[in-house]
Amino acid sequence: MGLVILGTGKATPPNGQLFTNADIIDLIHKTAHACGLDARDFAHLYPEWYVSRVGVRERYFAPFGREVTTAMAAEAARNALARWEVYNDFVHTDCMRIDEIYVETVTPDKQGIPSTAHAVHASIRTLLPSPIQFAMDINVGCCGFLAALLHAHYVGCARREKRRFLLIGSEQLSKILNFTDPNTAGIFGDGAGAVIVEWDDASPAGIIDSISFADGDTEILTTKSFTDDNSEIF
Repeated sequence: MGLVILGTGKATPPNGQLFTNADIIDLIHKTAHACGLDARDFAHLYPEWYVSRVGVRERYFAPFGREVTTAMAAEAARNALARWEVYNDFVHTDCMRIDEIYVETVTPDKQGIPSTAHAVHASIRTLLPSPIQFAMDINVGCCGFLAALLHAHYVGCARREKRRFLLIGSEQLSKILNFTDPNTAGIFGDGAGAVIVEWDDASPAGIIDSISFADGDTEILTTKSFTDDNSEIF
């Protein structure tokens, strides 16, 4: 018994621009120069520097000033539904039912309500034969998809019935990146991924076990920055 993957999808930002590692390094140097920083602090950067550390060669950034997290999430969801439909050779029947939608993001189009998950449902509801039962956002950063997957697993364990989940991770990190920090500016980009999973008591597949924990240490939760006189602010 456990979760079975039914379909997957992905999306990049609408009208997004592809940045290679060389493009990112050029952007970092230009930003550093504009901020009056010493160019020697970035002399170690070269395209393979990012490849050797995180395997990244290119990434997409959304057009400046446009909010695209929901749009990317909805497109990834549509692609996952389309692949699921083709694989199973059915069209708009109860087989396409989705019970719950979870969207992981730290960069929503807007804070507050409605959630990104509800906005995504509004975009794809015509593709589904029946209303969903639950939708929510998850905000835990890099481990967001794992958190969504484990939550689906726990719900399936509790209900013990066939249940389908649409899990989406969507981020527009370009709008919050610090392009004077080469350790992060070249790693992240904008995009979304989606997966449809189903809890099935009869399936031999699924999560065997998981161990997770949260650390509320204040040193981890606190973000530090500095003023011109080098005094810390939080």
